[in-house]
Amino acid sequence: MNQTLFDAEPPDREWVLEQGFNFNRDRWKKLIPQQSAWPAELDVCSMVGRWPYVDRRLVFEVARRVGSGSDDPTGASQLYVAAAVWGTGISALDVSRRIKVLKEPDVDVRLAAALKILQVEGPVSAYRSLSIGGSHRVKNLGPAFFSKFLYFAGFDAKGYMQKPLILDQHVARSLNVFTNSEWSTAGPWSTEQYARYLDHVDDWASQWETSRDVVERQLFRLGYQMQND
Repeated sequence: MNQTLFDAEPPDREWVLEQGFNFNRDRWKKLIPQQSAWPAELDVCSMVGRWPYVDRRLVFEVARRVGSGSDDPTGASQLYVAAAVWGTGISALDVSRRIKVLKEPDVDVRLAAALKILQVEGPVSAYRSLSIGGSHRVKNLGPAFFSKFLYFAGFDAKGYMQKPLILDQHVARSLNVFTNSEWSTAGPWSTEQYARYLDHVDDWASQWETSRDVVERQLFRLGYQMQND
């Protein structure tokens, strides 16, 4: 690793939980095909400027409320919506792309089944199930967003299993630098790549004595900077 992941002591996890983005609540609620998939938590977000603002902490609140999602598939859809709202921003085109996922047949059942796999077998198996060719693949739902869904569902869960993390273009760009890899920043990323990513983060989190999602957010931040340099 030719660069240093952190220039100083890593920030605490509050830095992760406070990461958030504005969203257009009215657009989402107008376009969402099943109103039951809308999490009530998103109706009480604070305003930042003219738009509501959602941070990671609030999405984790949705995750805690819906639990594993296996008994009530609507809960899995609500968690997907919360994660997608957090990760999308206010772009009308991007919102439309995220909404397409909710129009797929049995999307709630498929998402709930993936959460069950996450709970029983761990994040790598759950990632495989949602990938192309996977048993619970949902059309129009790629790894940048289903890894968000898995992250919020499982990161704070108690247990011995590995922690799920977000893998997107910015994280992939940083991984190329820190692991001397040549992963496409456009994805999709294979299950094997996701497993290697989780292993790398486990090692870095141990090395820096910090939370795994602090490492993930730092990879995101550095990758975003690289894109804009």
